[in-house]
Amino acid sequence: MKKILLAACFALASTAMQAQVWLGGSLGLNFQSADEVDMTTFTIAPEIGYKLNDKWDIAIGISEAYTNVNPDKGKSTSTNFFSVNPYARYTFASTGKVSFFLDGGFIVGTGDYYYDGDSYDDETSWGIGIRPGIKVDLTEHVALVARLGYFGYKHEGGPDVSSFGLGIDNNNISFGAYYAF
Repeated sequence: MKKILLAACFALASTAMQAQVWLGGSLGLNFQSADEVDMTTFTIAPEIGYKLNDKWDIAIGISEAYTNVNPDKGKSTSTNFFSVNPYARYTFASTGKVSFFLDGGFIVGTGDYYYDGDSYDDETSWGIGIRPGIKVDLTEHVALVARLGYFGYKHEGGPDVSSFGLGIDNNNISFGAYYAF
């Protein structure tokens, strides 16, 4: 019995030595202006992950996004949205310091929508999908990450608002940095 327990402890310890915790995330600031619409969006999205082996990571991200539309042109709208995004990352190719991956997971979020400063609606959204990405290791501990596109299903708010598809454009791109311990 002692030998089995000792072997299990060694197996667990060797797995833990290979594992690596990383912290990171992204910040976003976006300004848009058209004829009668001005929009400002600020997003903060921290993440924490655990490297299981050379191919697999598990992680969770949270994000807070604030958007304000037409603050100086009357009939303003603002949103404050919070979401949680657990996911698994599969690294399918690596060449030196560059690796390519797929993040697969789901997202659940809730937010408040304010119209002209006094009324509001609460909404809940969710989605499930895959995002391709690239990671560049700058040092042993620091990496830059970019994700482009989204393939999956999203349900946003009311019963008639949902989408399914593949989006590879500048609306679905994110850049971030990670620090591995």
